[in-house]
Amino acid sequence: MAKIFLFLYNFFKKHRIIFVLLIAASFLFVGYYASKIRLEEDISKFIPQNQKTEKFNFVYRNLKLSDKLMVNIYFADSNAKPDPEKLIAISNDLVASLTKKFKNEYIKEITHQIVDDDLYGVYDSFYQYLPIFLIPPIIQKLTA
Repeated sequence: MAKIFLFLYNFFKKHRIIFVLLIAASFLFVGYYASKIRLEEDISKFIPQNQKTEKFNFVYRNLKLSDKLMVNIYFADSNAKPDPEKLIAISNDLVASLTKKFKNEYIKEITHQIVDDDLYGVYDSFYQYLPIFLIPPIIQKLTA
């Protein structure tokens, strides 16, 4: 194995022009294909389109989840006794301060209390389609 690397080292030491051209060609090759990469912010395009994912895409499009910011409020000390009333008070204070400062300028709507039935429906949909979120589309095409 070492003979191969010694041969390459000695060859390129004697033929520096070939080495420079090979490096330049490599950069051009990689640069060309890197310029073809297009980034998407829509997570629904990551999921393959079939009958199993239609329900998720329907929910995703109707809720417009890509335009929302979700904040999770919790106590840093996980050993402390849970106090839901204190968390609710903190949440209400946060919403009040954000509404006071940014409501008309940056914030269209704040939803900080969710009906339990709606929440359970979202959890059910998420857990039902969890494997789809974890498996890349290429692997799904190979197994289909």
